[in-house]
Amino acid sequence: MSVSRTSILRNLSSIPGWTSGRKIVVLESDDWGSLGTPSVPVYQALLSKGVYREDEAAHYYRYDTLESNGDMEGLFEVLGSVTDAVGRHPVFTGYCVVANPDFEAIEEDGFRNYHYQPLHRILEGDATRDRVLELWREGVNRRLFIPQFHGREHLNVAAWTGALQRGAPLTMEAFRHGVFGIDPVATGECRVQYRAAFDLEDGSEIPLQEEVIRDGTRLFRSMMGYAPSVFIPPNGPLNLLLEKTLLKGGIRYLVLDKLQREPLGHGRTRTRIRFPGRKNKLGQYYLSRNASFEPSSGDTDWVGSCLTQVETAFRWKKPATISTHRVNYTGAIDPGNRSRGLATLKKLLESIMKRWPDTEFLSTGELGDLISGYRLTDT
Repeated sequence: MSVSRTSILRNLSSIPGWTSGRKIVVLESDDWGSLGTPSVPVYQALLSKGVYREDEAAHYYRYDTLESNGDMEGLFEVLGSVTDAVGRHPVFTGYCVVANPDFEAIEEDGFRNYHYQPLHRILEGDATRDRVLELWREGVNRRLFIPQFHGREHLNVAAWTGALQRGAPLTMEAFRHGVFGIDPVATGECRVQYRAAFDLEDGSEIPLQEEVIRDGTRLFRSMMGYAPSVFIPPNGPLNLLLEKTLLKGGIRYLVLDKLQREPLGHGRTRTRIRFPGRKNKLGQYYLSRNASFEPSSGDTDWVGSCLTQVETAFRWKKPATISTHRVNYTGAIDPGNRSRGLATLKKLLESIMKRWPDTEFLSTGELGDLISGYRLTDT
């Protein structure tokens, strides 16, 4: 029987790092709180004008939108229907942003400066979303959904603002529809992705990114009533100079790719090796993902594929940390997307428990605390 190159690489990359005899599954989900496509007419308009593209990210444009009350309730219903070996339900670590661009204020200011709206201001005026923050807090209390820090916005403020000031045509067209999350690299309007909040066009942007982190963690604490302990940078890029600012905001655990791309500005990068459980000079621990579950992206057998990745993690006595984005569970644009995503998630969770009955579901913070030996009494 032939063994694929992908399988070989997956097994080799699973060898280094922290190990445990326990079968641990962590569910990590990005993008909560971030604006996406507002409506079907907006999607169709931006697709027809070439702003949205039929590429690998097409399902994000088609389905991803700000979560609703119903999205959260549906997710909680599925998570609450499964129990692990120690009697606890699966738990999503929800990587959340706490603000989005204030399109009206930016335009009124002649695009000279960036302005944002805190998330609670955006949600409170929408009857379909007015309980989202309340449901986030309910998720914490029920240990079903634990918000952690993904940034102030899912947006590279310097790159996007600069493109608006230049009058980049497709960026401006998206702006007029209340959208920022387009691919400016593919269209040639910017050298970095707008959604890569901590990528760098120039090293001089570091102070702005430090302020975004300080402001974002402050808003997070105000909104949730606790400081975040885990951070994953939107789309991946992160300069190491930001780790100290993240630590001051409460971040003890950094979720980064095993081969992490550190942006240095002007298109230059440095590749860092990040094996799970490794500690940096500030005492923060690096964690990483080793499985993927994105059923909204196509006809792949996502349950079977994810189970194979979980099996590999367990073979090498590693936690199985599964990446699964919000887009799989949002239904405001297409209710069928949410129904399909939740049904497939339920099938995955039940399959994990059937195949490995001794599985334990942990949040990322709980896993980090297990690795580091951290206790609340330590603070």
